[in-house]
Amino acid sequence: MEIPGHTACKPILGRGVEANIEGDTILVGNEHLMITRGIGIDGYRKDTDLLIAQGHSAVFVAKNGELIGLIDIKNKVRPGARRIIKYLRNDGIREVYLITGDHQSVAEKMAAELIENLPMKAANDQVS
Repeated sequence: MEIPGHTACKPILGRGVEANIEGDTILVGNEHLMITRGIGIDGYRKDTDLLIAQGHSAVFVAKNGELIGLIDIKNKVRPGARRIIKYLRNDGIREVYLITGDHQSVAEKMAAELIENLPMKAANDQVS
């Protein structure tokens, strides 16, 4: 399969990207981008909800204002992230925050995977 080059490409901060490919306008991005551009996503709602429930990110693809696909992105904890959290905890840092623009259920699954197998103290434990 040959992939054509683009003549223009514009990132849309926190939403996705817009490109012009062989005269067609292609949008790749999140639900908010599609909705603000007037592109309905109802036909992919069940698939999107399933992906999000599994902790995946759903990225939509539209061509000339019409939704043509959905990309499933499985989020992974970066190598070394657990080691860094252990280091921070050993250095006295008690609270670590996960900041993301993704859906809350996706963030919760990532956080659970991130702290898996880390020794954690209950909030009411004494710290010496």
